[in-house]
Amino acid sequence: MAVVQKFTFSKPSANWSSADEALADVVAALGDLGYISANWSSGVTRELVNSTTMTETRNWSDEDYAEYRSSRVPGSDERKAKIAAYKAAGITHTEHENDVLTFDTDY
Repeated sequence: MAVVQKFTFSKPSANWSSADEALADVVAALGDLGYISANWSSGVTRELVNSTTMTETRNWSDEDYAEYRSSRVPGSDERKAKIAAYKAAGITHTEHENDVLTFDTDY
């Protein structure tokens, strides 16, 4: 069974004109913390929903997804720092796995 992971990034003050511009803003917000690319996934699509919202969908095999997840630690100092960086930049970030909400910077 494959895993579909969907990230949604929203920034009310943004005026993004492309998904690439939105991604650049997200990457800049994280600075040295780094944005985890989806190199392990079998496919990534980014879509600009509107000038303030961008989605990134990653399609994973079960094995690749397990490896990716093992690299992430909920509640870690790094994860907390990334949440703080998103909030400081005015970006809300949610994650869904197979249409189930698994992460929200607002909670």
